[in-house]
Amino acid sequence: MGLALSAQKNPILSSGKFRQAITALPAENDGYFYVDWRQLQSVIEAKFPIMRVLELSIKPLFNNLRSLTISSQGSENSVRRGTIFFNLGVKS
Repeated sequence: MGLALSAQKNPILSSGKFRQAITALPAENDGYFYVDWRQLQSVIEAKFPIMRVLELSIKPLFNNLRSLTISSQGSENSVRRGTIFFNLGVKS
């Protein structure tokens, strides 16, 4: 919560990690949903214990996940379209 409240001091648009994540997504979109997994992993696991079960089932993905970004590109023929970008890298 503190991170969200201090957003004016450190806007996400100036974050290199965020800019890298959205580079792979279409420029025209309806917005982004961005999660810095390495920064929020412990918080998400505490709030949603089912995440630990999911992590076990797809462990290689979660071991190397840096961030997750979802972008919506509107709808076509009453079907919503979007893009999901997994930013992967070796944990250091």
